[in-house]
Amino acid sequence: MSDDRVTIKQIAEALGISRRAAMIRANGGEWRYSETKVLGGRQRLYAPADLPADVRDALVASAL
Repeated sequence: MSDDRVTIKQIAEALGISRRAAMIRANGGEWRYSETKVLGGRQRLYAPADLPADVRDALVASAL
């Protein structure tokens, strides 16, 4: 996995949970993110280095 920013959808897929469950976890854990404009609104992008260890591990495992 590179150090590129990841979306909540990628995080949810790596953890094997729904997008909504990942968003609730991100909001509850106060994960740092940046926002970018996309067609239809904004998208949150998360730096893997700023995510909890279990989430980083899941992202690495899903990239293999």
